[in-house]
Parts: sequence; C-alpha cells; structure tokens
Amino acid sequence: MKREIKFRGERVDNDEFVYGYLTKMWGLLHIVDLNNENLAYTVIPETVCQFTGLHDKNGVEIYEGDIVRHNGNLESLIEFDAEDAGFKSKNKYFGKLHPSKEFFKDHVEAIGNIYQHPHLLEGAGHD
Repeated sequence: MKREIKFRGERVDNDEFVYGYLTKMWGLLHIVDLNNENLAYTVIPETVCQFTGLHDKNGVEIYEGDIVRHNGNLESLIEFDAEDAGFKSKNKYFGKLHPSKEFFKDHVEAIGNIYQHPHLLEGAGHD
C-alpha cells in the first residue's frame, strides 16, 4: 500500500493555501504546484502540513493541522505522533486516537484548520 506524499502551506504573499511537493530553495520553504511543476510558492514554515493519506466522509483530503468533526459533534485536531510514527486525532475527551481509514471515510468531516480557524477548537480542550 502506497501513500501519496504531498504538503500544503500558506503562501507568504496572499494568505492562500497551496498544495503540492515541499522543497527548500534559497533558504526558504516552497510548495511546488501539483498541476504545474514550473510554479513554486514561498510558504510560511509554521503552516506546512503533510497529507495524512486519509479522506473524510465527503472525500476531502485530511492534512496534519486540520480540524475534524467526529460523528457530527466532537472536534479534534489532526497531529503527527512521533512516538507512534503516525497521524492521530486528538481531543480533550479521548486524548489521542488513531482511527482507521474506514472510520474517517464514514464518520469524520474536515471543518477547517488550526491556522485559519483556531476558534473551531474552543471548548474542545486544546491550547
């Protein structure tokens, strides 16, 4: 089983998120456009997130730093867990969970990300 390795990051020039391959040029992080490898955008390093290989119930790709809703009422943050070498869903009620692809596909919806929508985690026990 092979997972596609790609990233997203917020452009420094217009606050839009771009998706593609991560590279470092001239000391800056860039994302190379998936559809046009001649285009590379400088991105804010703190906003660079990796694709998890998972999709939500609407087919939306899930990235590290995404905020997801489980079963319609529980918000969680997607993080990389170095200890377990995998992506996890984290919230104050259940701690860290490593849900299956089937669980994400059937019960999880991406509702935003920590950089553009931090307010979505208010009350969910995140700092």
